[in-house]
Amino acid sequence: MPLAPPQPAVFMACVNSYRNGKRLRYLVRERKALADLLTSDAERPYVTPIQKGNISNQHVANQLLEHERQYSIIGLHFTGHADESEPVFRIESDKFETPVTLDEISALTGMLPKLQVVFLNGCATEKLVEHLLRKDIPIVIATQTSEEHPYATDLARNFYYYLSQGCTVLEAAQFTSARFPELWSVPVSYDIEQDALLWEGKGQKRFQWGLYYLPENLSRVNQRPPRRPVMSFPASEEDARALRRRRRRKILRYSLAAIVLGLLAACLTMLIMEEPAALFHRVASF
Repeated sequence: MPLAPPQPAVFMACVNSYRNGKRLRYLVRERKALADLLTSDAERPYVTPIQKGNISNQHVANQLLEHERQYSIIGLHFTGHADESEPVFRIESDKFETPVTLDEISALTGMLPKLQVVFLNGCATEKLVEHLLRKDIPIVIATQTSEEHPYATDLARNFYYYLSQGCTVLEAAQFTSARFPELWSVPVSYDIEQDALLWEGKGQKRFQWGLYYLPENLSRVNQRPPRRPVMSFPASEEDARALRRRRRRKILRYSLAAIVLGLLAACLTMLIMEEPAALFHRVASF
């Protein structure tokens, strides 16, 4: 029996979740709400959320590798704030704001061969977007806010709602971009001579919210995620043989019941179709 494909998953974390020693609690609420949205069909979700809680960043890589063995991580979601002055994340941890550098981000993305999308909700910068695209991430969804922004939250909710309904990453991104005019669809090209990524609006003072992508990579994000099977596959050949025996016994019971019911139906039909006198004679002869 063929093995089931690994379940798609999205790894979620909060960025810069403390300001002046005070935790920005709405970031955690947003992360949990998005995770709940993905598991609204809890029995058979299309995409499984993996939430990074309040743990040290040095354990993030180990956590990702552990989950990558069980799932196929197709998305990274970072919600929060990042500083334009330095292209680092400050992810929630047991030491408040622990910075994660671009090199460390590169190491994280490099461990995930099935990664299709990175969602920077409120924490995007032009440097981060370009860096992720250079790491061959097919789609980078980017918004930038300095405080809680309902529009950015609604945008994320819509994206993960479409994923929860079985849409591909490409479909979910396109539907979300079509519904929210603020989120531009931004094709990116590579200039070989300058060794640079180019897109419309790059370098402008105001960062452009957008769905950034290299067109040649879009075929990698248009695969529909399989639903998790309700019945798990056998863990061993012995389990498989036992399952086949149970199925054969069940088929045999159903077959015998069908034969008995068929014979009873035939007898009743013969009795009903006989003439009343013959039927009376047959009954009297018993």
